[in-house]
Amino acid sequence: MNQGNQEKPRIGITMGDINGIGPEVIIKALQDNRILSSITPIIYGNAKVISFYKKHLNIEDFSYSQVKNPGQFYQKTVNIVNCWEHVIEVNPGRASKETAEAALVSLKKCVEDAKAGIIDAMVTAPIDKNMIHSAEFPYRGHTEYLTKEFNATECLMLMVSPSLKVGLVTEHVPLKDICQHITPERVELKARILELTLKKDFGISKPKIAILGLNPMGEMVDYWEKKSKR
Repeated sequence: MNQGNQEKPRIGITMGDINGIGPEVIIKALQDNRILSSITPIIYGNAKVISFYKKHLNIEDFSYSQVKNPGQFYQKTVNIVNCWEHVIEVNPGRASKETAEAALVSLKKCVEDAKAGIIDAMVTAPIDKNMIHSAEFPYRGHTEYLTKEFNATECLMLMVSPSLKVGLVTEHVPLKDICQHITPERVELKARILELTLKKDFGISKPKIAILGLNPMGEMVDYWEKKSKR
């Protein structure tokens, strides 16, 4: 968040694949004007796509402003950064290489602004992982891409509710391959990252962490017992 001023947090929202559920979820989430009292939302995508979905979903009570100058966002309204100017045909529910490429353009621009400090945080709408996969995007999903872009050595995917935070040891791994990706060392690493984020990001001074395993009474227990005796 910006320090030393009264601006609300500027939250970048990638549009995701425009043939997917992303635009609809974004519009319906931001329809509630109460959110504008807490944040300044910035959609990275294209105003024509938003206009299409407003008409397609028969939504009238949703307004927005198009950003004309980089970083100059409007307060108390939804902002849209146009990441492409050419017309892309929208066909809800249909996989398309062109819309996958547009999703990547949206993501790249949002990340660029995050790195530059133009926005304070970002939210990503769903992408078509099969269509977007290419030499330019050789990742399994957003998590791996963002880890690389922000020069992090490790990451932790979280599912968060007011009462429970769940950190994942593996991400985007087929169920049949999970066992080979779970090791005692990796579980310990993820647990330490989770502990750090609970303290730093959620303000929990003494977090209580439970570890769920495929075989909690087997090798994992032996490993932790050995660690505690060192």
